[in-house]
Formats: sequence, C-alpha cells, structure tokens
Amino acid sequence: YSKRINNGGSAPSDNIIFGNRAHKTRAQGTSTQDGDNSTTAFTIAHGLLEAPDRFTISKGGALTQVIDYITVDATNITVNFDAAPPSATGNVILNWSASYDVDTTVN
Repeated sequence: YSKRINNGGSAPSDNIIFGNRAHKTRAQGTSTQDGDNSTTAFTIAHGLLEAPDRFTISKGGALTQVIDYITVDATNITVNFDAAPPSATGNVILNWSASYDVDTTVN
C-alpha cells in the first residue's frame, strides 16, 4: 500500500508513505512541568492520531512522589501522583514514550 500525500498546497508532494496510513504511530520525549504543591495530575500531549496501546513513563530529577495511575486518550497521557509535587520551576520531569499498532488488513 502506498499513497501520495498532500503537503498542504494545491498539488500533492513527491513524498510517498508506505504502509502506515500517513500518520505518526510512535512518539517519545521528556515533559518538564512546574510543581505547585497542589496539582497531582500532569498532562503530556503525545501527538499521535489515536490513543496509544503501549506507553512508558519514568520519573526524572529528584521527584519523590509515587505515580498513582496513568490514563491515555487520543490526545494526551495524564500522569496522576499520590501527592502533589512541591512548588518549584521545572521539578516535574517525566520521560515518556507511546505507540500503537496500525491495522494493516487490506479489504
């Protein structure tokens, strides 16, 4: 399966996408956010077109709060801590990766 894609202009680009429906299926990064001594949920925009079916989260820096649970949807990964991180600039550091499988079934 291949498809010529449109680059936003009136004519298709010369780029050809093979076998992935022309959208991102994997992403990773580091999210650095500010603790405020009251917020326990921190949101990371993953940039995928669908909700990931696989993801990893690891704490960076000196963050001591325990990750209570994680939720994912088509836009975000939300990390919920058991207690709010203290007030500080850039003290909530989360390393993350997310991906999902693409259905390659041809009808």
